[in-house]
Amino acid sequence: MATPILLLDDDPVQIMALEDILQAVGWRDIVSFTRAAPALAFVAQTTPVLSFLDVRLAAGETSEALALHLQAANAPFVFLTGLQGLGSLDSRLMSADHIEKPFEPSVIHARLATYGLIAQD
Repeated sequence: MATPILLLDDDPVQIMALEDILQAVGWRDIVSFTRAAPALAFVAQTTPVLSFLDVRLAAGETSEALALHLQAANAPFVFLTGLQGLGSLDSRLMSADHIEKPFEPSVIHARLATYGLIAQD
């Protein structure tokens, strides 16, 4: 298996939208999760080439532990948030890249280009 892009969002519609954007630029190796615990178990075995993480998940769950794990592994990630800014995350994550929802495909394309996953337009 090639190194995947990881998606974590509690909203399946958001996951489908991100998958569509990624597939439109030719990315096929995508793993998606709606809960943080299975995503954390996955990254304990495989380091994604890039991760898009919803900051706040259902039932008060967050992607904070997953982001800290990725940060410790020097694996790039981008927070997705419906809030302005990152709220009250761990101070080690406050400078992390983030995208506010709703977002345009061009914003995702720009992040892919930033990490060398697609050619810069």
